[in-house]
Amino acid sequence: MLVLIAAVQAVFVFLFHERSWLRQRETWQSFGLFLLIALPLLALAELPFLSLAGSGGMPDRDWGSARMYSAGLTDFLLPGTMHFALGDWVGTHFNREIWNEATLYVGIVSLGLMIYGLLKKERRESWIWQIILSGALTGLILAMGTDLHWNAAPVELPVPGFLQERVGRETVPFVLPGLLMFKFFPFYGKLRAMMRFGLFPLILVACGAGFGFKALVNRIGHSRRGWVALACVGLVLLDFLPEPISRFSEVKPRPVDLWLAEQKDDGAVMRIPFSLNDDQAGTYYTLYNEKPFIGGFFNAFPPPQYSRISGVMATFPSQESLAQAESLGVEYYLVETDAVRQILESGTEGLPWGSVDELLAACEAGGLVRVGTFEDVIVYRLPEEDCDCEWLKDSLRK
Repeated sequence: MLVLIAAVQAVFVFLFHERSWLRQRETWQSFGLFLLIALPLLALAELPFLSLAGSGGMPDRDWGSARMYSAGLTDFLLPGTMHFALGDWVGTHFNREIWNEATLYVGIVSLGLMIYGLLKKERRESWIWQIILSGALTGLILAMGTDLHWNAAPVELPVPGFLQERVGRETVPFVLPGLLMFKFFPFYGKLRAMMRFGLFPLILVACGAGFGFKALVNRIGHSRRGWVALACVGLVLLDFLPEPISRFSEVKPRPVDLWLAEQKDDGAVMRIPFSLNDDQAGTYYTLYNEKPFIGGFFNAFPPPQYSRISGVMATFPSQESLAQAESLGVEYYLVETDAVRQILESGTEGLPWGSVDELLAACEAGGLVRVGTFEDVIVYRLPEEDCDCEWLKDSLRK
């Protein structure tokens, strides 16, 4: 990300401010020395990612999953949902479903100071403003992803009637330069959240605000500068001030994890719905249950095996999924009913069951045996005749 932004900034400086530098031998000598020092360090830092990509562990993302992480202008103009005064209003009136990625508020005070600094800039500061504006604009465009979004929804343009039959649709997305980068620039298609380019506009707006603050202070008397500085700092703090966090959750093992820890074998655990197996909580629970599980906090790049079995496991408790799970050493099937209800309420399509009761009935019809209920988690195992574990037979007899 930084390389792309810095490259655009350098082009702007060379073409519009210091074009004469391109004709100077010292410029190219310095650039060559920079590459000589930087490239080995860059290669060393990128080697793990290149190795992972070469092994197939970093596949390119499909456009459908990548475009949802395209920032919209609202993401840069809306205060965070934790803001002490406006947070609740923002959360009520705007889509902040992925607020942890999309909170890119530049700050109205900072933006105002930046604009003031731009209007009052000194001639000798022109090259600095070229760097600030070119970097901020590039970061903004790239953060907006592959196509234009507004309030977390893609902006669709209507297709003229005479073209609808030819293109096969009534609307088309408002594509942005990020789509070309996504399709053709090396490794760009592996990015999970292109809106993270928004970090650069935030930094550069803050830089511009600093110049604006300097211009403001220089235009007032010495006796009032302290008060103006105090007012500006106070307004910026209020602009970003979050509300106090009053609710905390204790991180602790679940009753089912304590029960699993008492079991004597090393049988693997699989959580249902299967999507829960790609969750950081599952990794934490192993600290207590001390059981292997067929998952992990893979985040952006699940390993090939997990990707390969996901489609089959999503059909649980089909015979194919049970056979696959058994081949991987799974002995505990944790049906987490609250999560099942949540995924059903979300309207996820393609689920092999329509309710918790239907899922539980399918488990029993598939030959699984219910061995315990721990709050919202129901534990299933293979039937006794399919398992040669003596301790399990004793548990089932009880």
